[in-house]
Amino acid sequence: MTTFNDLFTKFVGGAFARQFVLADLVGDRGWDLDLSTGVVTFGDDIQLPIQLVGTESTGNASWMWAWANPDRERFADYVVASQRLCEFGQAHGIELLTAPRFGLGEVSPHALAMVAGGLLGGVPYYRGPYDGGAIYFLVPLPESIAVAPLPIERISTVLAEVISQFELDHQLMTASFLREQGFEITQQGSAWEAKAPDGRSVRVEFNDRGLLAGISGTLRGA
Repeated sequence: MTTFNDLFTKFVGGAFARQFVLADLVGDRGWDLDLSTGVVTFGDDIQLPIQLVGTESTGNASWMWAWANPDRERFADYVVASQRLCEFGQAHGIELLTAPRFGLGEVSPHALAMVAGGLLGGVPYYRGPYDGGAIYFLVPLPESIAVAPLPIERISTVLAEVISQFELDHQLMTASFLREQGFEITQQGSAWEAKAPDGRSVRVEFNDRGLLAGISGTLRGA
């Protein structure tokens, strides 16, 4: 049976990569969300469509999915993705995706948004803080930006960041992330050689406990 942790492990590498891409795009611009149009504006020059994920209440450390918001009919077009998450959770028995509201004890709202973005096709998310909490929404990027392959140094950064912040299955996370980035993996004992059609290659090594122990890579033609 698929669990929320399984999904998180599968999607977290790609989620980190997408967050880097979104951060590069919007920089330090401010944000303004218009729920009447389903558009977020960053600064005065970037406008992107959104899909609502949910809201975090910092007062009581709780989460509410967008599909469970009492006012959802006012912005029904922008909770479609959230509803799909609920339907996926119902089909696979994943309580965190089907409970309308719950306390944020052992799961962070960032993890919830990462899984949402992964399940819904690989979409970055944004956390918009407000007094007493924050709203989380997915931000589909232009295709030319969203599908651009990451450079080797960014791939190494993503892997290093993920294993430093979360306790998870390093091998499952690494394999899922590299395959999402277009690599084919050849396992040679505790070392993996991963190559992409564009000439990028990555070598990752694991220790005897299956933990990521080393990362190296080369660019096209290097």
